Amino acid sequence: MNIHIDDFKKVIKEMSRAEEKHPKFPTDVVKMMGIITEESGEAMREANHLDEGNGSIEELKNELYQTIGACFRALNELRRVYR
Repeated sequence: MNIHIDDFKKVIKEMSRAEEKHPKFPTDVVKMMGIITEESGEAMREANHLDEGNGSIEELKNELYQTIGACFRALNELRRVYR
């Protein structure tokens, strides 16, 4: 496995930013998945832009960090609510 530590740092930074902006994460699993789906949709949109020559790899990475951050927030909330 070759995961770069800087990627983890960026995900943690994104989680902190998201928690400041949206301190309450839903406890409803469907709403949790909706947030993850919305974030992954933004990553998909950026991938399409990149494929069409209008996007950037950095913007795609940022959208992926946001998606991963949403996944970790959901996992944390599941752990808290459904012990």
